[in-house]
Order: sequence, then C-alpha cells, then structure tokens
Amino acid sequence: MNSGLYPQLLSSSQYARGINLTTRGGQASTRTAFQLAARLGPGPLQGAGVLRLEGREHFLWAAGGKVYVLRSGAPVELWSGLSPSAPAVHFTQVYRWLVAQDGASRPAVFEEVGGEVVRVAKDTTLEPDSGDT
Repeated sequence: MNSGLYPQLLSSSQYARGINLTTRGGQASTRTAFQLAARLGPGPLQGAGVLRLEGREHFLWAAGGKVYVLRSGAPVELWSGLSPSAPAVHFTQVYRWLVAQDGASRPAVFEEVGGEVVRVAKDTTLEPDSGDT
C-alpha cells in the first residue's frame, strides 16, 4: 500500500488504499473475520477494569448490572448489585482493591484472595498495608 502518491502515479504492483485487505503471501485478499473470544454475559456491556497485583492481572467487567471475572477462559459472576439500567460502570484500582461504581448503587470493592478475585464484604473497613502507601 502506498498512500503517499496520487493513485495515477503508482506502479502496477502497488495500491493506494486497502480496507479489510491483507497481502500476506503476496496475494491480495479480504481480511479474515474476527473470532469471538468469550461472551461477556447477558445485557449491555457497562464497563471493564483490570486488577493488577505483583505481575498478576484479573479482568473484570460489568454487564446488565452484574460484575464478572474471567476464570479459566470462562466468565464467572461475582456480584449482581449494580443497576442494570446504568449507562456506565467505572472501575478504579485503589491499592490492592478494584472499586466498581455506577453512580446509583453502592460501590462494590473486589480483591484477590488465594489467587481468586472476590468481593469484599460491604461492612469491611479497608486499610492499606504499610507497603501500599
């Protein structure tokens, strides 16, 4: 592809613009379709976040008022206390916790325990470790 010149000035082995086109192997052909990696649960996707801890990452997302985590390639529901009609759920990592809030419901706090992500009990007081400050 060469979009730096007028198309009339290109040689016969060049093209000016290619959309959904691949030229691997020397032949131009249409791009292959995307493959579905995982279903994100029922309802519209409301938001997503990543809990990053000492080289480990956990992907969480909200859809239809529920929070899910990906475990062994499959979605697992963690909590269903968010508003299903909220247009967005915001995820923010604070120290070792990931907070999910939609602006209407009580925020949910998640942490890693024994390698798995779990919801922190709603009445738990969160105090950072001396190494978290």
